Amino acid sequence: MNVLNSVELVLVTVPEPDVAVRFYVERLGFRCVDSDPDAATLQLGALQLVLQRGPVPDTGGSPRIHIRVPRATLETVWSEDRRARPGAPGPRLVAGAIFEYETRDPAGNLVRLKTPVATPPARER
Repeated sequence: MNVLNSVELVLVTVPEPDVAVRFYVERLGFRCVDSDPDAATLQLGALQLVLQRGPVPDTGGSPRIHIRVPRATLETVWSEDRRARPGAPGPRLVAGAIFEYETRDPAGNLVRLKTPVATPPARER
């Protein structure tokens, strides 16, 4: 059986790419695969995120990016956000047994983090 591998590529504009890189690497677990003063390419699993210098568009409150992260990462980000903003709403349970949590990157982009409620047990063969 052939396995289809794919990469999802997302472009997000930020006024200061170096500041945004630190957020995505240190808080969300991305690794930086390339950068220059005006842009950076980050990777987390099959997701490649390009942070490009530019204005942050008004999305009308909609998230700019959805990222699947380990549960520990979602909980850590939520905990850090609560320290900065004590009234910050917590993760919510959505269809498909997924926890979602929305945070903001340093540029103000709304980022939706997703993690499964539980990892299904491995099936024995």
